[in-house]
Amino acid sequence: MGDRALRIFQTDLLNTKGFALAPMILAPFSEINGRYPCFAIAGIFFTAFQAACGLVTNLPGMLFARLIHGAGGSVFSTMVGGVIADLYEKEDRNTPMALFSGSVLFGTGLGPLVGSVMVQSWRHEGQKWKWIFWHQTIMDFVLMVAIVILFRESRGCVLLSKKAKALNRYYEELEKSGRFGVWIPNEDEKTGFVPESRRISIEENSDSEKRLPEPIPQLQRGTGDLKLQRIRWLVKEDEQRGTIVDMIRVSLFRPFHLLFTESIVFFFSLWVSFAWAVLYLTFGSVPLVFQRQYNFNTQQSGYVFVAMMVGSVLATIIGIYQENILKHPGWKDGSSDDTEPGGLRGFIRRRLPMDSPEARLYPTCLTSIMLPLGLYLFGFSAQPSIHWIVPAIAIGISTMGIYYVYLAAFNYLADIYQTYASSSLAAQSFCRNVLGGVFPLVTTLLIKNLGEDAMGGLLGGIATILTIVPWVLVFFGERIRRRSPFAVSLEEK
Repeated sequence: MGDRALRIFQTDLLNTKGFALAPMILAPFSEINGRYPCFAIAGIFFTAFQAACGLVTNLPGMLFARLIHGAGGSVFSTMVGGVIADLYEKEDRNTPMALFSGSVLFGTGLGPLVGSVMVQSWRHEGQKWKWIFWHQTIMDFVLMVAIVILFRESRGCVLLSKKAKALNRYYEELEKSGRFGVWIPNEDEKTGFVPESRRISIEENSDSEKRLPEPIPQLQRGTGDLKLQRIRWLVKEDEQRGTIVDMIRVSLFRPFHLLFTESIVFFFSLWVSFAWAVLYLTFGSVPLVFQRQYNFNTQQSGYVFVAMMVGSVLATIIGIYQENILKHPGWKDGSSDDTEPGGLRGFIRRRLPMDSPEARLYPTCLTSIMLPLGLYLFGFSAQPSIHWIVPAIAIGISTMGIYYVYLAAFNYLADIYQTYASSSLAAQSFCRNVLGGVFPLVTTLLIKNLGEDAMGGLLGGIATILTIVPWVLVFFGERIRRRSPFAVSLEEK
């Protein structure tokens, strides 16, 4: 049993490593070629190697399949943030990001629930583990077909580049038919004035659609009144973009540079990595704890993950409405009246300005407390003398805390680093998935050696210390940002 558990952990570790490393290389390709081909190609590998996991019969094959499967799946987790940034301004970004984050956690709870029911109900012992992968393959295939058909490119510079190429092809066709560019008036080099005799009017057809003037007769070309201008469209990003090798080099270097030189990125990465590690630890701790303390079988332990699903739904609803509270005109500076309000509202308006980037973190200072609270409650309540619903509720509470940490990390880093947001998010994503892959390896050791209460106290204590991160940024964020060459350079633009 120990060897079997170790092999399972090895496959999960390889899966998370592919999940962590792949975006560091795939990100520049999505910047150059667009989001659509990156999603489509990654989806093929994700689906194919999901099926391969159910077909391989040896450990090396399973490790390889899980590695590539994780690399393909990483695109749908880490690059969705880039799609949201493509489509929405920062003022409108919270709602779609809240919905995405909620769906991630909801699916994280749904997976173990479905898997536990299948394992407990499937009679054929040799086939049950294979169908854990194959039923996902079927759903992944349907999802990929929908993405290929319905998803549209969202990267702005890629869309502009495609439009420029289409227009250039159009003008090339005109040149082949004898319309080489357009004739435009010769402006006076000193004054820029165009004499009336040199002006050309644009004709309109019966449908009031403008069209190019007819070709200028040959006899007018030598008068000096007109000059021939060839039309070609260029996109600024295409001219300034380096080679793919250069972009990969920057993509691999900059996230680690930000991680170790930017205190904001480092502590946010540490915070969200721990939260994500707790999430992965839940997968192994729930079946073990509820089997030890309440004699639950596999299926009954799977039902406990409903608490995680409920917690993610509640957190999403609150996460959407907390942004609306911040936008309330009564909390903003410069309200309709000229008198400064007193009391609590006046204090908040003076000390906590709503136009500051740190305004994203105001709700998080309170909601992030749910993570240590849930860990404490789970550790000290998981015992036979206390009803099992109490530790289940604790799982829901800690899930809500994980949600708010994840949402705050994305929104704040994207607002602060703007152009460098992909690199800052890649840094925290790398740390998050590496630590998330390591924690399941120590879950059994923590529970059996420390016990549920000591484990909950240890993890809750670490989570409590990390809740200081948003508070420090709320009160000292502006001072910290002034020391950041990346943040300062973006503010000066």
